[in-house]
Amino acid sequence: MAREAIEALVRMLSPFAPHTCEELWEMLGHRDGLMAAKWPEFNAAVAKAEEIVIPVQVNGKVRSRLTVPAESSEKELEQMALADPASSRT
Repeated sequence: MAREAIEALVRMLSPFAPHTCEELWEMLGHRDGLMAAKWPEFNAAVAKAEEIVIPVQVNGKVRSRLTVPAESSEKELEQMALADPASSRT
């Protein structure tokens, strides 16, 4: 898994530092040049966050931060914010 991440990083850095990345690509054991390598593909399932942090503001001041499931509806977020003891104090 770490090797896959390093290879993806080298490929993504290659437009900015082509000569250095070509050397790194060889060090990783690839015989073909970096130009023959495919660009890393985006995977939405991997990039999707399971939880997000929502700041709770009262009168423009951040009172607390809630860690909630990413699929939470606006109504659920409102209920959680109102139930949070830190957001009810003034």
